[in-house]
Parts: sequence; structure tokens; C-alpha cells
Amino acid sequence: MWESLPADALATVFALLPRNDKSLGSCRLVCRSWKDVADASPRIWSRVSITAQTAAASAAGLSALLQRQRPFLGHIQLDSSPLLEGSEEESSQALAMVLAAACGPDSRLASFTCKGTLAGCFLDALPGSASHLTALALRELRARGRGASALSWGQLSHMPQLLSLSLDINFSEAGQPSLALETLTRLTRLRLQAARCSRAPPRLVRSVLLAAPLSLRQLELQAIDVLLGEHWWPQLPQDHHLPHQGDAEGFDQHGAGSEEEVEGGAQLEGQQAVAEAAALAGQPAAVANAQLAGRRTHAASTIRRCLARLEALELGRCHVSRDFQCVLPSCRALTSLHFAPDDCSPQCVEFIARCSSLQDLVLGRYNDYRLRGLPSGALPHLTRLKISSSSELMKLHPSWCCLPKLLCFEVESCEQLLHLPLEMSTLTQLQRLSLSHQHLEEGFPWHLTSLSQLTYIAVAASSLEHLPEGPYLRNLRHLNCFANNLTSVPPALFAHPELGAPALRRLDLSCNYNHQLSAADVAVCSRLTALTFLDLSRRSEHAEAHGARLVDELRAALPHCTILA
Repeated sequence: MWESLPADALATVFALLPRNDKSLGSCRLVCRSWKDVADASPRIWSRVSITAQTAAASAAGLSALLQRQRPFLGHIQLDSSPLLEGSEEESSQALAMVLAAACGPDSRLASFTCKGTLAGCFLDALPGSASHLTALALRELRARGRGASALSWGQLSHMPQLLSLSLDINFSEAGQPSLALETLTRLTRLRLQAARCSRAPPRLVRSVLLAAPLSLRQLELQAIDVLLGEHWWPQLPQDHHLPHQGDAEGFDQHGAGSEEEVEGGAQLEGQQAVAEAAALAGQPAAVANAQLAGRRTHAASTIRRCLARLEALELGRCHVSRDFQCVLPSCRALTSLHFAPDDCSPQCVEFIARCSSLQDLVLGRYNDYRLRGLPSGALPHLTRLKISSSSELMKLHPSWCCLPKLLCFEVESCEQLLHLPLEMSTLTQLQRLSLSHQHLEEGFPWHLTSLSQLTYIAVAASSLEHLPEGPYLRNLRHLNCFANNLTSVPPALFAHPELGAPALRRLDLSCNYNHQLSAADVAVCSRLTALTFLDLSRRSEHAEAHGARLVDELRAALPHCTILA
């Protein structure tokens, strides 16, 4: 019977399956007709997620599959962590076999994501035909064993078509960024994250900004300290420490600024040091001093121009020096800023408030008990504000809730922030509201129930016990009440035609362990005729065991709704 299904119907079903090798491989093993349909369907193979195997036979089978589907492949996500279980030589051979199959001569592959590869052998195994890739992400890469080769910037220089590059590597062994960035002239997005248990060179960010292509518009830095260094300031005091003169970038042979240089042990000091260096080079001290000042001025100008072109900047789990904070207001093109360093202080926020072009702002890890007020007219174009992971924050100034164009307001994991300003009731244009991982034992904030333009509300893991009635439900499309203390489907969703949620399409009530499905719940849900997705899963075992009949009634009342229970 199964083999008699029309090929177009099978292809449509296959296209809805998870895009991984297990699901697709299982379909191909059912029968000959299913295998033929799966192999001939481009939509199925446009995006696939693959887990590499340790056995040579499995690697050979995976390679054969990729080689056969190579003309259809557009994006591959490869988890090669299992390769680490075998010997290094066997792992390298298996990886090379898989990559060669995916990136052969007739490949149309545009995006490649790899996780857990032996870092040193990855790009060596990537064939030259992969130079047409436009997106490359290397995550959690690691070299195994002492002396193992690590990935370097220079290995990326043969991929000039890249538009997006994401690296999670040990940058202290990667060399100078200019080896790659000077050739990646089309790069628009760059994401850098220091590998686990590694430390990025102190001047990595400065070197990246100096070598960044003119096309760069989005920069994301995770666990990498943002230190521009002494070169940033065109004029320095007479006794200011000067960097080592052996290399303008301040990198040693591996591309990392040495610890001695960072701590000042190997630094030259003041005009006397400049004179000594000039004497060794056989030129007047005034000439050497002028050359040094010229290099500083040129570096500062180059960095400013690079930052002025950025449209999106993300900084997380790092230290951001004050000199970098000062330049944020001059980033005129910056519309999106995700700022969650280790030391997000009120002084940082003062500089951010002067970024006049921002439309999307995420503030994380704020370290003061109150978020101070904004100057008059600050952030006039902001449409999204998110405040997260700020365990010390207890008070939010009303000026943050009176931004004229704010459409999305999110607070997440700010456990001490128990009350929102009453001025939030003036945000009549607000469309998205998220209050997740908060303490809302007193219920949903009553002064927000008048916001009638809301289409999305998330109140997840916030100890919520009930939802009040109000106009805020009128235009709601998506409601997420995951992991609260609800004991029933909120009656307010259809308590009154004018105050209910007749347009609701998605409702998540999962992980409310005190909820036991009742006939009243079925009555409320059955009136939500626009509902297309309802999640009642992961309740208590007792509730799930005694609610099977009611779930069947609910499915009969909402035949076009996907119900998880």
C-alpha cells in the first residue's frame, strides 16, 4: 500500500520531516519507490543536518549519499564530534571523505556549519571547490593532543565569496586576522567566540577592526575582551606606556600579544624610550616620535571608520574598555546593539543612550540596582527593548517605558524586578510583551491589561497563577504561559466576546504541573476557533492519565488544531 502513494504526495511529506540524516535515511530504507522519491526531491536535500560516524563503513556510506545528492545541497550542518573517538589519522581520513563528497565539482553548497572537528585538519580537508561558499560556521572546534595543529586565519584566505563567517576557536594560536580579512572583501557578518578554556589575545578586536573589509556590517563578539589599547588615542601623556615597536599590530609570532607586553614588562615608556629606539634605528628622536604619532592617528581613524559602518553589534561575556564605550555614540549606522558584557554599569548605559539610530537594544548583566533615567529625546527610533540576566536590578526608571516608537518590550531573568513602572500603560502601540523567568506571584501586571494592540505575550516560568480579563487579549495571536502555576486554561481567554482572545492562534500551557484538564477547559478552548496549535503537554502524570477522554473531545472540537497533550 505504501509504495502505491503518489510521488508528489510522498515528496511533500518528506519535505516536512526533520532535516537530518536519520530521518531521511529511514525514509530511503522503507522501499524502492520511497528511496527513488527521496533521492529525486531537491526540497528534501536543500538543508540537512548530519552526524558523522566513527566507523569507516558508515563514513563511506554517508559520503556516497552526499555525493549522490550533491547537486541539491544548499546548507549542511555537520556534527563531527564522534570522529574524535577514533585515532587522529582515521578521523582525518573519514572527515576528508565526507567533505569531499559534499563539496565536489558540481556542488551548489552555499552554507556550511561544522561542530567539533579536529581544528587543524578541517580546512585542509575542505576541497578547493568550496571556495564558492557564502556562509561558514566553525563551532566548538578543538585540536586533540599537545602539538596538534590548530585552525589559523590564513586557512580562510582562499574563500573570497564568504558573506558570513562564524568562528569558535582558540584565537591565541590562529595568527593575525589580517591574513584572512584582507581577502574576504565581501564579508558582511563576522562572529567570533573564544573556544572553551582558552583566552583570546588582548588586542584581537583592535586587529580585527583595523583589517576588517569595507563591506562588514555586523560584528558579534563572545567571551573576547574589547580592548582597543594605547594606539587608539592620537595624543597620549608624556609618561604613557607605548607598545612594543617590533610589530605595529602588537602580535607575537602566533598572533597573540604577549603577557609581558600586556602587563607592561616589555613596554617602552615615554619619550625617553622613543629616543632610545630611534637611536638604535639610526634616526632622530623627533622623526621616530612623529612616525609613532602618525601610526596612532591612522589606526584610530581606521577603527572609527570601521565602527561607523557597523549596523549591528553584539558583545557578550566579556570586558569592554571605556575607550570603546566612548566611541559607541559615533556609530551613526548602528541600529542593533546587544550589550551583555561582564561589567554592564550605569556609565555604559549613558553612552548607549546617546546612540541615536538604535532600533533594537538588548541590555544584559546590568550590575546596578536601578536602571537610571534617559535624557530627554534619547533613543527616538527604538522599537525593541530587552533587559535580561540582571539579577541586581530592582527598579526601572519610567523614561524607559515612554519611548515613542517602542513595539516590543522584554524582561527576562531579572528576579529582583518585581514591579514595572505604571507609565508602561501609555505604550498603547506595544505589540510584543515578554515577562519570562520573573516573580509574578501577584499576577499579571494590571496596568498592562489596557494595551489592546498586543499580538504576542510570553509569561514563561514566572509563577503565574491566573490571567486577568482585559482589552490586552483582544488582538492576541500567540500566548506562551510555559512552566507556571496555572490550574486551568485561563477563563479570561473567552470570558466575554469583547474582552476575550478570539484571534488567538497559538497557546502554550505546557509544564503547568498543577493543571488537570477539565470539562471547563474543553469549553473554553472549543470557543477559540482560530486556534491552530495548543500545547498541554508535560503536566503531572495523574493529570495526563485522567485527561485522555477530554483530550479526545478537544481534538474533535478543534479539528484543524495541532494539540499536544
